[in-house]
Order: sequence, then structure tokens, then C-alpha cells
Amino acid sequence: MIGRLTGTVLLGVLLYLGYQGYENRRDAPVRAMGKGRAIETACTIDPRCVVRAGPTATRADLVRRRYLYRTSHGLVTVECRRVWIFHGPWRCQARRRAL
Repeated sequence: MIGRLTGTVLLGVLLYLGYQGYENRRDAPVRAMGKGRAIETACTIDPRCVVRAGPTATRADLVRRRYLYRTSHGLVTVECRRVWIFHGPWRCQARRRAL
């Protein structure tokens, strides 16, 4: 009885984590990232910064998404991760470097 319950709970947890990893990896930036969170973060390095082009490159894996923006200060990489590994709101950080 305990073994069956443990197996069922473990299966449920693994299915949940697998689905969340799939959702993180999917190419649906507008739905997943909210309303332009990545593009807002691209110019947090300098207040005079202007984003000149939308993401010129996008990379996604199970736990993060990386976007490359061309700004008035050069190329900026924005890396977005969920607050908790597979769940929660997205949090983004900008860095001056290429993907």
C-alpha cells in the first residue's frame, strides 16, 4: 500500500516537472514572459539606452531563456529564469555580451 502510494506521488511529481520543463522550453515568449519583460530589462543597464531591434537571437532550455537585443549601447543579452526553477513568475537580468 505504501509502495503504491509512493510510486503514484513520484509519478505525479515527475509528470509535473516534465510538463513545466516543456513549457519553459516552448517558443512562446509573449505568453510566457508577460508583456515585454525581456525587452524592458534590456535597457536597465543605462537609462539612456534604446532598444533598436527586437530579439535578434533567442535560445531556450529547460530552466531559462536568453534573448539578444541590439541597443544603442551595443549587444545586450537578457537572461530570464523563473523565480522557482520550474514555476513562478519570470525574472530577467541584462548583461552586455553576446549569447
